[in-house]
Amino acid sequence: GAAAVNSLNSALNVKSTEDRAFASSAASSAASSVLANKLGIAAAANEANSIRVATTDFGVDNTGVTNCTTELLAFYNYCIDNNVTGRIPGGTYKLTPGVLVFDRGYIDHPWPHIQTDGYAKTIFRIDSATEVDAPLLRWANGTSTSGAGRLWQGGSLGGLTIQGSGVGSAMTGQHGLSLSGMVSTVFGRLVFKNIKGSGIHVPYKTFGATNPDPHACMSLKFPEGLEIDGGEYLVRNDNGVGLTGWVVDGLRITRTRSGGWYGLGAGSRLSMWVCGDVRGWVIDDGAQGTFNLGRIERNLIDVGEFDNCENGIRLNNFRFNEVRRIRFAHKFQTLPNTAANYWPRVAISLAGGTAPIITGNLIEVQHRIPVGGTLADVGQLINANSSTNVVRNEV
Repeated sequence: GAAAVNSLNSALNVKSTEDRAFASSAASSAASSVLANKLGIAAAANEANSIRVATTDFGVDNTGVTNCTTELLAFYNYCIDNNVTGRIPGGTYKLTPGVLVFDRGYIDHPWPHIQTDGYAKTIFRIDSATEVDAPLLRWANGTSTSGAGRLWQGGSLGGLTIQGSGVGSAMTGQHGLSLSGMVSTVFGRLVFKNIKGSGIHVPYKTFGATNPDPHACMSLKFPEGLEIDGGEYLVRNDNGVGLTGWVVDGLRITRTRSGGWYGLGAGSRLSMWVCGDVRGWVIDDGAQGTFNLGRIERNLIDVGEFDNCENGIRLNNFRFNEVRRIRFAHKFQTLPNTAANYWPRVAISLAGGTAPIITGNLIEVQHRIPVGGTLADVGQLINANSSTNVVRNEV
């Protein structure tokens, strides 16, 4: 009850010198023992993840009145360094981008379980007074010294809504999440509203010039889906097949300025797309120029409604993938399109970039073209561009 919570808050006076010392200590077992003693937990129960802490224990304001970035970082660091489960209660958290950075260097390190009250109640709002052109939450894994992956491992992050400040200059690097070097983490539903960058960014980072494996983001799961309303992209992947094995069930993309999903990577399953009023390409394989970051293959893009989107799907280096059950709802001169023509201008573009190869794919789409304009106003349904490099596909 309330009395127990108050007692816990008092016991966890993390603003003291003593608590700050053990909260940042690498000796996680000793830190857990101190905390266990303060909470009266029996020594037999004092094991990793047997202790749970909340942001309230660290003085994190969740009313949206006071910037709480420093306190929230202390909460995250305590959970990381001691491998304990943390909880972020519902509320509004006013935060500064570029500060919540999680990087323990080029080592394997467990990511803890961070629980929330869900995306509808847990709001991370960017502080207009302190915002900079940097991601709000950034995971990194140092600088690689070999081709082996040394990654953040496992754990989870509960659902969140990340809201942009709504004012100020364009800051296209102000992403919601920046991910580098992670494996098998499970995310709750992530919603991005009116942000200046992309919802999730996977930055270019390799060993040598062409090996993204040491900094790969592998087998990440989003069982409750991803959503963006206003921003650059929902997902922007600049690291080729450093994005691999993602499972996303439910993608809602509306009012984005540059596109939907850029850079497909390999071996992912992306299902249930609902997209509307999207500028740019809803899906771009990210390989239109010189591409030396692996093969974009074995992806499944399944079930989608692309409604009034400027362009549809652009593929240039695409092998043994399936794109199926996608419907294009063409719209005539409907905002944000102010021209007297239909969107999409190009529904599917194949092999239009540098050194194209489109082979062994299944592409299954349908079109709904309502009255409004003339046949001449309809965009291209498919453009094969360099047809000699489009082989053994079923469309």
